[in-house]
Amino acid sequence: VFQDCHVLFGSSIELLDSQSDNNYIGGFVGKAEDTAPDMVEFKQCSVDITIEGSVTNGASYLGGFAGKVFNCSVKDCDVETTLRFAGNNITYAGGFAGYSAGSSFSGCDVSDATLSVDNCTQVGGFAGEVRDSDIATCTFDGQLIIEPVVGTGYVAGFVAYALAQSENRYLSSCTVH
Repeated sequence: VFQDCHVLFGSSIELLDSQSDNNYIGGFVGKAEDTAPDMVEFKQCSVDITIEGSVTNGASYLGGFAGKVFNCSVKDCDVETTLRFAGNNITYAGGFAGYSAGSSFSGCDVSDATLSVDNCTQVGGFAGEVRDSDIATCTFDGQLIIEPVVGTGYVAGFVAYALAQSENRYLSSCTVH
């Protein structure tokens, strides 16, 4: 359990031309994953960060809080972020999470956000892609600045691409300002 943990105002990450096969880039955690029955939990955490850089190789997961979230519970966490990325292999980008699977988000807010990405396949104000995840009472307040996507792309104010492969998954009471 991560509780009451904070990345404070003025923090920044600069990634200079990453050529790794997979990049997990986040303001709090790059990749959070649990394969056990119990979920990784984040409660009352906050991030105020600028993340900039470029990626030229492999799939990339970029988020203000987490690049990739798998089998996690995230409650009452807040993000203020600026994400600026260029390159040709940014796959998932979101103000909170680039990619989520099997996770739940409740009371999480992205505010005063700017997401500026080039050639990203899936860009959402809150998340780039959400699979089998629940999102309730979460918000996005900011702007998306998107350069043309190569091939098929998804762009949305809240979640760019959502897929429920199991029953009873939901997005409820979420807001985009």
